Amino acid sequence: MEVLAALVQYLRYGRTAGYKMRRLIFWATTHVAALAVGFALGIYVLPILTAPDAPDAKKLQETAQGALFTAEFTRELRGSDFLHWGEGRVRWSHFVGQLGGLVKVYSAH
Repeated sequence: MEVLAALVQYLRYGRTAGYKMRRLIFWATTHVAALAVGFALGIYVLPILTAPDAPDAKKLQETAQGALFTAEFTRELRGSDFLHWGEGRVRWSHFVGQLGGLVKVYSAH
């Protein structure tokens, strides 16, 4: 009997208010999720799209010649492990820093 009453109500008044509320909640959830995914992709892609071109070899050589400080990284340094290590040479002048080599930094934070 309750099924018949629900059917009569559906035919007379259309869909129930509960249906409209579920539809609104579903719509809001999917749109908020899409915005969150779009925002996260934007944060990831924007630095890649706006990155400047790499300097040519001549510019790197000039920077290396004018370096005030030089340091060298190896994998055997204290504090290095399989997730955090560096190999290469770092050069600093007054306004420019240059890294020639590889750096592996993993952070789960």
